[in-house]
Amino acid sequence: MSKHLYKHDEKYIKTDKWLSVNSAYNVYNVSLQSNNILYGTLTADRTSGFYNDEIYMTATPNDNYVFDHYTVDGGTIANNNFIFSSNDATARAYFTRATDLPYYYALYNTADNIIASAKVNSGYYDRSFSTWSSNLTSTLDLIRSTRRLEIKYDNMKTGFKTFNGCSSLIFAPNKPVFNKLISANNMFYDVKHVAIPENSFENLEYGIEMFYNAENIVFPKSACFNKLINANGMFRNINAYSAKIPDDSFNNVISANNMFRTCTNFIFPDKPCFNNLVNADSMFYYFSNTSIENTKIPNSSFNNLSGVITNMFGNCCAVSAIGDYCFNGLTAANSIFSRTYNLQEIGDNSFNNLISANGTFNYTGPITSIGMHSFVNLKSAYGMFNDSNIKNISLNYGLFNNLEYAPYMFANCTSLSSNIQSLCDYLINKYPSTYKTAFKYMFGSCKSIGDRSISSNSIYSSFFRS
Repeated sequence: MSKHLYKHDEKYIKTDKWLSVNSAYNVYNVSLQSNNILYGTLTADRTSGFYNDEIYMTATPNDNYVFDHYTVDGGTIANNNFIFSSNDATARAYFTRATDLPYYYALYNTADNIIASAKVNSGYYDRSFSTWSSNLTSTLDLIRSTRRLEIKYDNMKTGFKTFNGCSSLIFAPNKPVFNKLISANNMFYDVKHVAIPENSFENLEYGIEMFYNAENIVFPKSACFNKLINANGMFRNINAYSAKIPDDSFNNVISANNMFRTCTNFIFPDKPCFNNLVNADSMFYYFSNTSIENTKIPNSSFNNLSGVITNMFGNCCAVSAIGDYCFNGLTAANSIFSRTYNLQEIGDNSFNNLISANGTFNYTGPITSIGMHSFVNLKSAYGMFNDSNIKNISLNYGLFNNLEYAPYMFANCTSLSSNIQSLCDYLINKYPSTYKTAFKYMFGSCKSIGDRSISSNSIYSSFFRS
């Protein structure tokens, strides 16, 4: 049909359909509504018009709500505009609570231009993207080209492998992200660069292998990750490029097994950290630094550990010193620093009230200083410093008070100071009937002892072996 109009004085005119003259020149109205006035409002550039006139609408959501879609006379339309027909119309904007929506992202390239925006499907194990706003069709190609990620609606609660394989992922500056996230297992697996914004991940409980095999992690400056329950393998196998762990972070983690295992180049914070851990088996196993100075564990850290913590720093070469008031109140510290190469100093008032410290520092060193009033109330220290590289350690200032059982404690050590006799006398006087078995060969086969001559005295012979 032709869209040309006939003479106005005729009874009918002709457009894409037959209309009466009255219909063609009638003014039609549009009623603008929202699905709930508490959710948002709908406005338009006009509220009335003639047949074939176009109207443009604007949907404005209220706080905590987001726009979802438009309808005209009950039918959903794709855009924010429509054309008057020969009747009055009702247009409606639909808003949804922000927490009800799927998760939207805007992805940027190196020039800081949006390359795509996408929706993540909400299934627990589903990390796929859909509803592209660009012509990109490959999820991996898109993610691996990402330079910056800006969260539009941050309501994500599960992040299983969401960004697996990203080459570089930098979040929009000054915008906290993922604060409703509960589980982030494998979320940044194999990501080559990720910078974590301030005040993010505040409610995260599960971070199992969250950054596994990643590189170049940038932590926020403020405390983070203090609600973690399970952080097993969270940063395992990472090259952190001198990333400093924020102060007052990672406290009260329930399980931290293998958390930093085989990592390189993390720096400990300046303030206390990692207190009240329950399980930390192999937490820093093979932890090393290749491009930075050896690291000191800050004062008042790693206290009240419980559960399984064997080999916590085993084969670690990145810890040069343990601060004051550390590792107190442990249930057991068996082998936790075994083969911790480069450990030189143990601070004051540390490792007190241990129940079991068997083999804690075997094959460790060169230890050159043990602070005052440490290792007090230690019950069992079998082979505690066995085969360690100890250089001229002074065994005084309240060290090892109330020690109960320590066979082979310093066996095969490299060097001890000249005040061994004072410790032996203390143990003989405290345990006159049991010291020969409870502290058998305590200094056996030490390679250099300042007062070695006491070993020839029968009173002390049980402490030594040739």
